[in-house]
Amino acid sequence: MNIDTRDNILKWEQKTTEITETFLYDYFDDVNPFYFWVCEEVGGILNYGDYWFNFSDILTCYKLSITEEQLFNWYDFCLDNHSVNISLAKFILSPQERKEQEEKHLEELKERVKTAEKELEKAIKQYETK
Repeated sequence: MNIDTRDNILKWEQKTTEITETFLYDYFDDVNPFYFWVCEEVGGILNYGDYWFNFSDILTCYKLSITEEQLFNWYDFCLDNHSVNISLAKFILSPQERKEQEEKHLEELKERVKTAEKELEKAIKQYETK
């Protein structure tokens, strides 16, 4: 690898660190944050406390001027709906897609309930015949 390429990579890592620390200040009000990159891969997945962010989500916050409330609503939605995979941008910009994803999740939950009811009925019948 030539020297110019190494210098550019170093500059990119420094700029990524700067953007990340600005994000942690802007969204968490932390002037001296402790965070780490998964597998020390700068620009990949960031851990900050109990939070995990992809660097692209951090960039999306700035590109779309996402508020703290919007960011945390999306984050909480993702935690509550594991089977739903919706990006931050789509969550903010596409309420219709969010609604579709929520409906999909509800259908999955309904199926789980039906399956659980069938298993319960089966268990009750087995118990009664003993």
